Amino acid sequence: MNGMLLAAGRGERMEPLSSLVAKPALEVLGFPLLASSLENLRRAGCAEIVVNLHRHPEQVEAAARNASGGKVRFSREPALLGGAGGVEEIHRRKKH
Repeated sequence: MNGMLLAAGRGERMEPLSSLVAKPALEVLGFPLLASSLENLRRAGCAEIVVNLHRHPEQVEAAARNASGGKVRFSREPALLGGAGGVEEIHRRKKH
């Protein structure tokens, strides 16, 4: 089974913290916020996880690689695609 972690948002409600660090990469108790989501997807049986990226993508990539414990792919969104836009984009790419 595959999974997708939606991490492309701007994190506006976390400002000013998210102005310099992407919200999914912000640390709480020494772990990036996305770490627990990646762990939950692994526990649910996801062998491969795709993380969509927009704001500060290099920070989210680094945090996901350090916290993943398995294969993670990344899908950058130069322009935000909306709530389910990342999922739609991955689905569209697989068809072509």
